[in-house]
Amino acid sequence: MPLCPVPSGYSLSHILPTNTLLNSGHPISSGWFLIQILSLLSTNQVKFYQSNYNLSFDTRYQIYTGCFEQYLNKNQYNFLSKDKNFLLTPIPKTGYANSYQHLFESNKEDPFKKASESASEKCLIQATQNWKPADPKIYFKKKSYSLFVANVSCSHFATDDRIKITLPYKGKKLNNRYLTGFLQTGSEEGVFENGSYVSPHPFYDLGIRGERQIIAVSDTGVDTLHNFFYDPQHEVVINKTLENHRKIHAYYSCADSTDVRNGHGTHVSGIALGEALDKDSGIALYNGVAPKAKLFFFDIGYSHDTSGLSGVYDEEEICNIMDREGVKINSNSWGYSPDFTTLYTTAEYDKFAYDHPEMLFVFAAGNAGGSSLHSNLFYFSIDSPSDSKNVLSIGSTNSTKLSEIDYRRNWKLVIDDKNEYDVTCETYSLNLWAATLDNPIRKFYQKPIKFYKESDANYDGSIVFVQDATCDLLTSIANKKASAIVISTVIDICPSYINIPVLYISTLPQEGTYATFVPTLLYPQMNNRMSRAWYSSVGPTITGRTKPDIVVPGQYIVSSAAGDPNDKNPRPATTNTLVSEMGTSMATPAAAGLASLLRQYFLDGFYPTRKASTKDSIQNISSSLIRAALVNSASPLNEAGFHSFSGPNILTGFGIPNMSTLFLKPLRIIPNGNLKPNEKHVYPLNIQHKNESIRVTMGYLDPPLSGLSITPLYADLDLHIVSPSGKLYTGNGYSNNRTEMMNTIERIIIPVNEVETGQYKIIVTANSYSDDFVDSINYSLVVNGPFDHFDYKTNPIYIPLYDSKQQCETTCLYGKCVNGRCVCDKLYHGFDCSSQIQEFELQKQYKLDLDPSDIKYFQIPLGFYDVNDQPTIAISSATSGTYFQFFFADFGFTSLSEPGIISAIGSGGGRIYYHPIALNGTDEYFRNLVLYFAVKVHSPTPDTVTFTLSVNNPRETPTPAMTNNYTPSESKIPTPSESQIYIPSESKISPQATSDSSEIKTTQEIETMVTKESNSSVDNNQKNESNQKSGLVITMFSMIIVFSAILVMVLVGFVIVIAFRKRRAPINDEKKNMDISYQDAML
Repeated sequence: MPLCPVPSGYSLSHILPTNTLLNSGHPISSGWFLIQILSLLSTNQVKFYQSNYNLSFDTRYQIYTGCFEQYLNKNQYNFLSKDKNFLLTPIPKTGYANSYQHLFESNKEDPFKKASESASEKCLIQATQNWKPADPKIYFKKKSYSLFVANVSCSHFATDDRIKITLPYKGKKLNNRYLTGFLQTGSEEGVFENGSYVSPHPFYDLGIRGERQIIAVSDTGVDTLHNFFYDPQHEVVINKTLENHRKIHAYYSCADSTDVRNGHGTHVSGIALGEALDKDSGIALYNGVAPKAKLFFFDIGYSHDTSGLSGVYDEEEICNIMDREGVKINSNSWGYSPDFTTLYTTAEYDKFAYDHPEMLFVFAAGNAGGSSLHSNLFYFSIDSPSDSKNVLSIGSTNSTKLSEIDYRRNWKLVIDDKNEYDVTCETYSLNLWAATLDNPIRKFYQKPIKFYKESDANYDGSIVFVQDATCDLLTSIANKKASAIVISTVIDICPSYINIPVLYISTLPQEGTYATFVPTLLYPQMNNRMSRAWYSSVGPTITGRTKPDIVVPGQYIVSSAAGDPNDKNPRPATTNTLVSEMGTSMATPAAAGLASLLRQYFLDGFYPTRKASTKDSIQNISSSLIRAALVNSASPLNEAGFHSFSGPNILTGFGIPNMSTLFLKPLRIIPNGNLKPNEKHVYPLNIQHKNESIRVTMGYLDPPLSGLSITPLYADLDLHIVSPSGKLYTGNGYSNNRTEMMNTIERIIIPVNEVETGQYKIIVTANSYSDDFVDSINYSLVVNGPFDHFDYKTNPIYIPLYDSKQQCETTCLYGKCVNGRCVCDKLYHGFDCSSQIQEFELQKQYKLDLDPSDIKYFQIPLGFYDVNDQPTIAISSATSGTYFQFFFADFGFTSLSEPGIISAIGSGGGRIYYHPIALNGTDEYFRNLVLYFAVKVHSPTPDTVTFTLSVNNPRETPTPAMTNNYTPSESKIPTPSESQIYIPSESKISPQATSDSSEIKTTQEIETMVTKESNSSVDNNQKNESNQKSGLVITMFSMIIVFSAILVMVLVGFVIVIAFRKRRAPINDEKKNMDISYQDAML
């Protein structure tokens, strides 16, 4: 088990508001503690702690490498507090720091918040795993393995030391006619198909509509009588698997089993997978993205509560149910407003996604990104758990151009397939769009034309042309079963509504046999019209991660509307069963539906032949593969000054997914790669043409960490590409080959004008993460580029690993290649050692020019200081709207997610503090520290920032009083090969003790063992003293012998030099090979 490298730039003051101890005023005997491991633990030691004291060292509780949060009962505390291997710091129950609360106090009012929402009297509790209230009368529900919700105020739990955090429970908030085709092609153009204007859909053309896929939705309820979900042959039985129902796989009730009228759950379910029972009806044009998928619904909202999702349920158990039932896509159009109280909710879904690697969790980013009344952006507004590193976060764009058809009355009249006329549907008549939906007979495609005659008795569905019209005449024609009327008379209004479409044309045609109406867009063709919807939440997350991941149209999306829950009759297939809504709630199920189509593509064996094949079926499809595929297909948006480049931005992520980019282009994948610590994988890619860009995306699931964790990632995997000419490309497109350090998705786009023919090398590397808890990290790769898709010899279906033979793929510009990795010189780092670490001095002002999403690295010698000194970065000048993220480490750079990192976020101006912590419990401990830090900027435009770094009491040398406690030795951080830990083979997770009744040794037994260990230590010390006395004589004698030997060697050497002075061999002036291992160099 690796030690906690302290002093390390970590302090409780970053995450806890005060140093107030638990049970203040009383002896500490149990409670929540930060446990810091101060020395390497052997396997036997770890076994001893686990088996005898039921201690669990697991990533779920890891805040920092070698530092864990954990509840200790009295016996555990008594033991660990006497063990010099550990430093215990009580965690105050008061919760989280408000250091960054100003980030959330802007006018970020959720535009979709219901007026009826009010504060809840419920209490959210983070406690021991099997916690129950001491008062059995208190009603509570388990939310996950360590989160609970009680129906009383938090004041009831002030003295319960099993509880770490209590917070007022806020509860979850609620956050496709043309959409379905747009996501498949990326095109806003339409086609006329079967009498209706639609967008093209190549997935459907291949026969991929979501068959054998199950999408889970957790929301307010679903109207099972709606035409999108109704099955006349099978009723819906609650809390039971429905094998034979055409649309609903299961309906689980966590609250009730109905939806409110026009409810949220019915609408989002329809977007994902709704399919009209009446296939020829107009509402079938608004089927969901995956119309053949089945719905697994979790009702988590009460029909009487229209303000949100008030049902409390065990979310971990829900995940287990979904896993057992074969659910692989989970759509969630809800979230918690972001602040530091939601870190544990985010950590929950980090864990859920990691524990269920084949299940993709899709979450709405939120609707608090701005105001429709002004252009201000509300940064840090990504909801939790959409800010999780392991889920897919969905933002929203505005609607497609084609969707305007549904709200306009402009059409073209085409006569005999050759003559076109502009017509307008009159407002006093039925909209032509609505007429198409309400009655499939009224599909206005090649309808017979009849010119009005007074003697006509029955028009039998024909389109009637009238020269001189009146309101009475129009009513009469409508009653004679005309399907539509075309007039050239201007009529402003009719007293009675005309129940068929009436279309105005300036000059009435005088001949024609049949007519077709085609919808027309009012505005001209525009490039890059798609943009972020004004309400869509904006990153970064409160922990600095770039979100959302992708954006999908979510504005004015037409889908299913829930009927009256008291009406038990099936809903008709008419327009009043559809409703238009907007929000990231609408974008999220569309993305979930698209993900299910992707999964079917791989599962049914469409890769690589583009035809279904059982033998090509990919099993165990990871969520990492689906996430990587969606991101690889996404088109970047050049929005609001943010540059379009390979990586994501905080407005629109990686862009809008476009499946034609992915599957109608040459494609190669690596479904399941895995990397051990410090390992490197290299894949060759042979490029034969220069007519397309190259796209490569890597995705992986990172092990979960504590909600209080101050490290962004447990394992940092990085993506690089080296071109045939040796040019290096870095994941997420940072300038100067800076590496990504926060996200679990990395993409590289090589633009078409930079593409070379020849062999590229795709490189995936892992940092030196600890393998105490995980043996390796699984990842997926998706590749598109200008190569021949069906040439499986040049580029095999699954690209094989390249034998790198311990060679570096690039020149190590300021370093040396060691075991296939660049080991950098001082003041340089990065994949090819090209990134410079700038040296700064204390108490001086510096100006930095920073590009959007840039990262720069620095080191500053701080001198000697102790825990009372506070190195401070003071930002004195920065543009409003520019946000800086600082990363600190005190032992040198390898990758910024190495142990020792703290991230803090600053905005505009202000101060960010860096705190050390005492080593071995001595507040006087200090050392000559060099502070390494990096700055990452989130900005729409290039910016210049002015900052000063200072220390309260800088010292060039230690003070005498402190020297007594200072040992001038470098603290070495162990590499994974040095660390050891015992992990039971049956589980990576050890149960955590939650009460004094745990089966561990008694206090008396503990004291006995401690005494024995102490006596053993005394005996050893006495033996050492005796050995030292006897060894002194031996040492002096040895020194005399060594000195004599050296003198003889010098004389012999002198004689040899004289003898051979005329036969001198050429000197090799090349650099000597340094005997250094990669792991030592990493330190």
